Amino acid sequence: MNEKILVMMSTYNGEKYIDEQIDSVLAQKNVRVDLLIRDDGSKDETVRIIKRYCEKFDNIKFYEGPNLKPARSFLNLIETAELNYDYYAFCDQDDVWHEDKLYQAIEKIGKKKDSQKPILYYCGVETVDDNLKNIDTWFVPEECASSLSETLSTLGLLKGCTMVINKELMKNLRKQFPKVLTMHDVYIHEVCLALNGVIIADQGRYMKYRVHRNNVTMGKVAIRKRFKKLMKMMFTEEKCKYSKMIEEIIHIYEEQISPENLEQLRKVAYYRKNLRTKLKLLKDEAGKAFVSKKWYVNVKLKVLLGIL
Repeated sequence: MNEKILVMMSTYNGEKYIDEQIDSVLAQKNVRVDLLIRDDGSKDETVRIIKRYCEKFDNIKFYEGPNLKPARSFLNLIETAELNYDYYAFCDQDDVWHEDKLYQAIEKIGKKKDSQKPILYYCGVETVDDNLKNIDTWFVPEECASSLSETLSTLGLLKGCTMVINKELMKNLRKQFPKVLTMHDVYIHEVCLALNGVIIADQGRYMKYRVHRNNVTMGKVAIRKRFKKLMKMMFTEEKCKYSKMIEEIIHIYEEQISPENLEQLRKVAYYRKNLRTKLKLLKDEAGKAFVSKKWYVNVKLKVLLGIL
């Protein structure tokens, strides 16, 4: 396979598992892989470990930067990456990839005839504990991931580490970067949908996704704690971050977005305009079939409190 793929990894205090992650990226079969790593201000041995790999492998590039947090760190990688690759992938620092993860992605993207359109591929994962012991499996149904309205209503569910995108989507992402951002993977997914891009869903589980005890994105949170967190959001910079990010997508790509997609985006971006627009979003049941009741109620609470 002649296609080149760039894997972009952001690291922060990842000394415990980063060897396994890098080894699994370098072990990818039937693909030409380069690895671009940005360290986000680690205080442990992460940088030393990465530099050791750089000395051994010429397909790894590495740079350090100030602590931007994961979302901004990945956007910085997108900005820094060279545009001479056919495909781009995103990588966490503590997972383990199967050796055919990238090959499966490139093969399925290559079968699409819409190569001039933005394309985003994602796969399923096997969720595991710190010791790689199986916990569960994860996959977002294609009916949800390929629909702008369903994705907007669920606040985006795809994991960045499962994504592979084509050069066309990469070029669009580099057009201008948003001032407001929740997570990089949510933003990338919704930009692709807004531009009528192609979503490729692969139910194959080609990686082990570590879920740590302190991983709040996967853990169960008590209702009282969840509500308390929502109330705190009313007085922090997290308030309305999601709807403001959607507003940014409109601002950056409006000329490229169809009228139908603009209507969907504006419903979320400007829902705080008045009571009628808020009620319209509250009554919208898009996405309800694809998330847990707790997740759905949490989203509606954010709309009700005006902090989405």
